[in-house]
Amino acid sequence: DYRDGAKLAAQQLGGDAVTLAIYNAQANASGTKTAVDALVERGAKIIIGPAQAGLLNAVPSGGNPPVVAFVTNGAQRKNGVFAFLSDAVDSSIEAAAYAIGAGRKKIVIVHAADADQASLARLRSGISAKGGTVIADIPVSANSTGELASRAAQLQGAQAIVLAPGLRSPAATLAGLRATGALPASALILATPDFPPGPAGAGVLMCRVDQL
Repeated sequence: DYRDGAKLAAQQLGGDAVTLAIYNAQANASGTKTAVDALVERGAKIIIGPAQAGLLNAVPSGGNPPVVAFVTNGAQRKNGVFAFLSDAVDSSIEAAAYAIGAGRKKIVIVHAADADQASLARLRSGISAKGGTVIADIPVSANSTGELASRAAQLQGAQAIVLAPGLRSPAATLAGLRATGALPASALILATPDFPPGPAGAGVLMCRVDQL
């Protein structure tokens, strides 16, 4: 599918200015490096691939040539390597962008207590880049009434709530947040497509991750 998409793009958009060279590499670091070296030797201006984050060390850094890899933005990669795939953090950032565009710039992030810190940092940074302000982070471990009630004061100024990726039961978390009585009625509730279908999701906004 990746190959056919690239061929179609080269043919329809590239005209006579773009040619496509395809190298079928073994799915390991050695095979990937051999393929990349061969493409660079042939004068490749852009390299497309690999499709596994664990193989990114086999591609050149510095953007000469630039590499478009089929990995998510959360993957560790060198300068000049660009991620092509969206993930749940991107979904949350885009949902937040919608809220920010609607004037709801004061945002509270509700996340699992053991959430990946790098993903949280990327979420905060993405919200900030879209023009929002994270006014509070609320970690959730058990969705207990007491746990969420103790955070009620942090909810009062929220214009939007982001139910971050990784919450074990986002519907139960949302119910607990509403049960505190501190959640402003006008606050937008933003979630990822992992939010379960059903009445609990009424009014919840989400942005789907790109589909290939």
